[in-house]
Amino acid sequence: KQEERNGEAEELRKENKRKLRLANIGKFEAIPDGMTPKEFLKQV
Repeated sequence: KQEERNGEAEELRKENKRKLRLANIGKFEAIPDGMTPKEFLKQV
C-alpha cells in the first residue's frame, strides 16, 4: 500500500507540474513581476 501511495503522489506531482506549465503559458502576463511559482500557487 505504501508503494501505491507513492505512485499516486508521483502522478499528482506530474499532473501539477503539467498544469502549472499550462497556466504559465496561458496567463504569464497575469503573474506579477518577481513572483515565484510557489507564491503564484498560493494566490490561486
